[in-house]
Amino acid sequence: LNSPPLVPPPPPWPLPPPGPPPAPPPPRTPRPFRNVALNAECMQSSSPDNASCSFAINNDTATYSHTMAEDQPWFLLDLHKPHWIDSVRLWNRPGYQEHLRDFYLVISNVSDRSRWPSRCREPEPDGCPAIEDSGDMLVRRVEGVFDRRVHLQLDAVGQYVLVKRRHTGPLDISEIEVFGEEVEIAPPAPPPGPAALPAATTAATAAATA
Repeated sequence: LNSPPLVPPPPPWPLPPPGPPPAPPPPRTPRPFRNVALNAECMQSSSPDNASCSFAINNDTATYSHTMAEDQPWFLLDLHKPHWIDSVRLWNRPGYQEHLRDFYLVISNVSDRSRWPSRCREPEPDGCPAIEDSGDMLVRRVEGVFDRRVHLQLDAVGQYVLVKRRHTGPLDISEIEVFGEEVEIAPPAPPPGPAALPAATTAATAAATA
């Protein structure tokens, strides 16, 4: 005869109902970054009427930098050292939004103007990936006109921040803010010295020269 299957005895008391699942961890608060543009040096393609580029990095959106009406005017920041750049925020000159439109924003470690973007031949929504040496340069292409300000999330490393219009006209910037922090770069390792000779070889050499 087959024996009946073994059934575990019931617990001596009722089991509590299962509790709710654990709550997910709270979202991480974004780390605040300072505006490193305030300590940068600037230059631009031209400065008529004393509209210096410094007016775009003085922490005052009521002032503005201004260039002449020219082909592809530009504005350049030198942060002195490579920085990790989280984002860049650009402020328009009120009433002159058309003076900051259809432009490139470039984060780079080189200041060679011959490598700056110029009317990207095959643009994509996120920029110009076809530009050479993309390891040294990140390019974002901003289209159209924005109202008062535009905030661009980047996550890039570079020493230079370039704003360059793609067409002819003046370039006006009320303020440019660059949020990030300096990158610590280790000094290059010293070149290897001459390899140490084995002790036996050193002794033999000394005996031969004695």
